[in-house]
Amino acid sequence: MTLECELSKPDIPVTWTKDGKEIQPDQNTEITVDGKVHRITLKNATLETEAEYCISVGELTSKASVLVEGKAVVLSKYPGWFVHSKCELVV
Repeated sequence: MTLECELSKPDIPVTWTKDGKEIQPDQNTEITVDGKVHRITLKNATLETEAEYCISVGELTSKASVLVEGKAVVLSKYPGWFVHSKCELVV
């Protein structure tokens, strides 16, 4: 799943957070910038993926609530899992 935010100008530093804690890239999280477009890619969604994700530029913040739903109850496998995002721009 990828969250994306396009800014009005390129080369503006941003901060991605998950439930208020800054996110660092790792094997399951990729953060990229392509000009004005900032992206965070969350790989292999699990129950721990569910959270409020924010991108901040100074005082401006955009939020996305990520909900993970699954049809299976077995937590060692994830067939039929879905990821939904609800975005809200806070200005």
